[in-house]
Amino acid sequence: MTQDFRSLYAHGFVRLAAATPAAHVGDPASNAASILALAVHAGAVNALLTSQDQASRHWMGFAGWPLITAANSWNLIAVLFGPWLRAFIFPLALSGALGWKDRRLIVLLAGFAAGFMVIGRLENYYWGLIITPLVGVGLALTPPALRDLWRAARPPALSTPATRAHM
Repeated sequence: MTQDFRSLYAHGFVRLAAATPAAHVGDPASNAASILALAVHAGAVNALLTSQDQASRHWMGFAGWPLITAANSWNLIAVLFGPWLRAFIFPLALSGALGWKDRRLIVLLAGFAAGFMVIGRLENYYWGLIITPLVGVGLALTPPALRDLWRAARPPALSTPATRAHM
């Protein structure tokens, strides 16, 4: 079967569309309306596709933990100390974020990781650049978090007559 010379697909071209919703800071209703408008537009464009249009792979990959370790390859610590450290960077950052009194960091890191492991494809590990700076913040908070965990896990010191005399 030969393709028509006038078809752009006969020459290796593909039809591509990209869209960015209009963002309104502090206005979730307008943001939702923008996203809904893009979804309606995408549905209208989908109706125009022909059988000659080349389909791309779906964007969901269920890549799991290997995707998180690949995304951590962008972290400066992984670059400096080698790829063997990648598997430990994110859990350490999570422990540091857990030890911080403000819960927004742990929600952001854990939420990104959960979402990324479920819907990401392994070849899209560069999306880790979005979260890499916050992984560094979590790593900076790790030593005090581990110290607090160690102190909380130690059994209380037994009271002896010698220690009571110093009180």
